[in-house]
Amino acid sequence: MLTKKLAFTMASAFASIAVSLSVAAPAQAGTMIQGFGEGWDYKSSRDFIPNVSSFHIGGYSCPGGDATGFKVSLMKTSNRKILYTSPPRPADSSWSHWPVSTAYVNQAHYVRIYFVQANGIDPGTSLCSGASADW
Repeated sequence: MLTKKLAFTMASAFASIAVSLSVAAPAQAGTMIQGFGEGWDYKSSRDFIPNVSSFHIGGYSCPGGDATGFKVSLMKTSNRKILYTSPPRPADSSWSHWPVSTAYVNQAHYVRIYFVQANGIDPGTSLCSGASADW
């Protein structure tokens, strides 16, 4: 029969191991990928909730509309605040990705992709596009 002291010592040891395992466990990875058809000015992805503050966002835009490029922004859903905006990339159907470290852990975000004309300012039309986030 275990003594109270031995039982307490064993319970403490198991609790320490459980805490160590829960602290050492890696954060669950997540991905949000969404494609869009033809659009003007911008498109917004569905919401996602990252469990880390640093991850990658990405996007692409197809050629064929009057948009010659695109840029993406990480948005906070609750107040539609822009947390990061990428530099412009060409509308050539290839994915581009950027690291961001301004997200809020366990809060909803979305990626907005903007279509821009050659001057980099005026909105344009894209025949297809996509947005992503990986954490």
